Amino acid sequence: MREIPFFSANGINTIGEYERFRHTKAYVKQKSAACLDRHDVMRKAGYVHFEKFTQHRKEFDNLNRNIPLKYLDAVAADRDTIGFCSELDMQEFLYTKDTIDLYPEYATVRIYFCIHQSIAFPPGTPEKDAVEIVRDYTHENRIRACINYVGLKTIAVEPDGRVNEIWYPPTVRFTKFWMMVHGDGRNIGKAYLR
Repeated sequence: MREIPFFSANGINTIGEYERFRHTKAYVKQKSAACLDRHDVMRKAGYVHFEKFTQHRKEFDNLNRNIPLKYLDAVAADRDTIGFCSELDMQEFLYTKDTIDLYPEYATVRIYFCIHQSIAFPPGTPEKDAVEIVRDYTHENRIRACINYVGLKTIAVEPDGRVNEIWYPPTVRFTKFWMMVHGDGRNIGKAYLR
């Protein structure tokens, strides 16, 4: 899928030094980089097309998509170590959630189905005040909007004034064939073309 920038919101809020999955990504990237025979890893992971594998491998190493266990086995990534790294990532997430004051720069406004735009806040606007600005804007214009911190949380504001917080904890879970990665809100406010 390709993003359509003209219909996508372009403002991104920053979270300071917090990086989602910092420890788990570092471990998976380290194990992946240690495997020098890319074709062997591709074959063990069950891929046939090199270009597709190369693209997916980048997303696997950054934990941007669910990872087949065959890939983790191919790069010799230990599941217990991934679990430990995930616990460290959760501690960072909880610390960030409880201690960092956020000052959003942008809100994403849904103009129409698959058409979004960013609106900017005055510099240094506290999150509480930004939510009130967005609440007034959505009520007045009868549209949906959100304040999105990719990898941490999204504050969704409905036209009727309801405000919902959606958190993105850095959690993974293992199924029979996959390491499932919890979503991070990176596609909110984006329009794509298949």
